[in-house]
Amino acid sequence: MVIIAIGSSGAGGQTALSAVATWFQRRRSMAMSLTTVGGAMGGLLVVGIASMVEAFGWRIALRLVVIAMMIVGVGCGSLVRSRPRHHPQPLDGRAHTSADGHVVAAHVSWGIPPLRAMRTRAFIFSSMAMILMSFATTAFLVHQVPYLERLGVSKADASWSVALLTVASLGGRVGLGMLGDRVPKTVLIALCGLLVATGVILLSQASTLSQAVVATLIIAPGMGGTMPIRPAMMADYFGTKYFGSLNGTRSEEHTSELQSHLNLVC
Repeated sequence: MVIIAIGSSGAGGQTALSAVATWFQRRRSMAMSLTTVGGAMGGLLVVGIASMVEAFGWRIALRLVVIAMMIVGVGCGSLVRSRPRHHPQPLDGRAHTSADGHVVAAHVSWGIPPLRAMRTRAFIFSSMAMILMSFATTAFLVHQVPYLERLGVSKADASWSVALLTVASLGGRVGLGMLGDRVPKTVLIALCGLLVATGVILLSQASTLSQAVVATLIIAPGMGGTMPIRPAMMADYFGTKYFGSLNGTRSEEHTSELQSHLNLVC
């Protein structure tokens, strides 16, 4: 489990987000939302993994997952890189022009050093907000399947709730990611927190499968929306030069998502 934790943290979503942050500026939120979609799509595979566990056992199922990760993950990951200095391609894939029609050069990478950034009010307050958010979402993700089993739902049927969570969170990721380039990101983060808090309260009072489903549909968009909005906001506040270091201090969302997908297998 220690080895899995090291691998998922080092090669997880935060690594890709660090590269994406250097290629986009005006459309950064949208780009990050599309980057995080891959993690959500993995939730749709939980149904298939649950079937493999029932048919072959969890050891063989994990070995098949590893083979897929080695082929697809390593192959795709080797193509990702951060933007080199003086790269000719413009930021956002579009050449920006000034009022007089001249092409504006891409902004040089800038950033606030991590130790200095961590002492700012923006970092402290946003970190506190994400810690509270992650406390609620991690508890929900880890106990989602056992909770449904306690209501009398089979493990195979409970796996569909994970798929439902995935689909609903995609709406939050893509929808709020698109809004993040037009609406203040602080407002969107507050909206995500409101959705998660409301859904968790409703879930705590649920006693039937239908009530749990309603609560899940409220929690999922708020949980998914934080995935692109939080790192995009961090890049806006503190720049991209030290983005990897700063984002690594608050990458608990990706760990929580992995816990959700592995929870059913275990």
